[in-house]
Amino acid sequence: MQTKFKFNKMISPYILMLVIGVQSCNKNEIDPHKQIVFNEGLPESLESLEKHLPFKNFSYAILDTGTDSLKVFFGKLMQGSKNGYWIGIDLQGMPAKFSTVDLNEIDSLGYRTKDIDIEFNEDMNKISVRIIEVDSLNLSYAWLDGSELINNISINTIENPLRKNALFPEMNLESLYGETIHSSQFKNKFVIINWWATWCSPCIKEIPGLNGIVERYKLNENIRFIALTDDPRSRIERFSGAKVFNYEMAFANEEVRNIFGNSYPINIIINPSGIITYISKGAGNNTPNEIEASLQQQLEDYKRNLMYAN
Repeated sequence: MQTKFKFNKMISPYILMLVIGVQSCNKNEIDPHKQIVFNEGLPESLESLEKHLPFKNFSYAILDTGTDSLKVFFGKLMQGSKNGYWIGIDLQGMPAKFSTVDLNEIDSLGYRTKDIDIEFNEDMNKISVRIIEVDSLNLSYAWLDGSELINNISINTIENPLRKNALFPEMNLESLYGETIHSSQFKNKFVIINWWATWCSPCIKEIPGLNGIVERYKLNENIRFIALTDDPRSRIERFSGAKVFNYEMAFANEEVRNIFGNSYPINIIINPSGIITYISKGAGNNTPNEIEASLQQQLEDYKRNLMYAN
């Protein structure tokens, strides 16, 4: 028995109009993703950083911000034989931020990706961008407003608790041995915190210098050194078995991760009153020396103030 379908000719124009309408809507949608096109070297405004960085074979792309006062760059680099990525900005012609990027997340299509927050203007403003790597020659980006993809850059004002002269926020950390470390335990001590990750090349590079500070102040019971990470415990255990990092290891929960953000490394000194007296973000060959110089000055001032108080 043959089955036949009968179409009403009066309906077909409406169906056609509907199909055309849907196609028209799709054509009018604007894809927020933009292709990344690389140039060799570093942008002129960031060239002065090159001699201070442990990288080579730089390339860069200019991400479209729609403004001349804020330029955002994304690029490639090499450290030794390993390839990597970096992101940086210049603000009104001056370098304002540089950090390496690890595309360590996988999206629903199986592509490597990363949502990157970039804080600038003394950490009072923030922009966010998503980078997607289809392969090493095919990368794209899209600006973010929260978790929403947008067509144009969004500059957000933030209240960052991690800033100099601010009270260090209360938080709970977990030690390598599963014990709780509460920030209330920092009272009456100088606490040096290093926010780091095992995959972060600048973080690894500064560890010997940080270890040297610990060695020189290890007899001072009023100083505590904490290496804080959101890496999995298993990765930290493997790292600790292969390399020496003399800071006390601690793990961040989601709340703490939101406070510290996606930029690595961050180094902080908290004084005995709980005030952040030193903070540095991103790569810097001289960071361990800066930390120690600041710590030494603060120790001298603290001792002097105690003598006057008595």
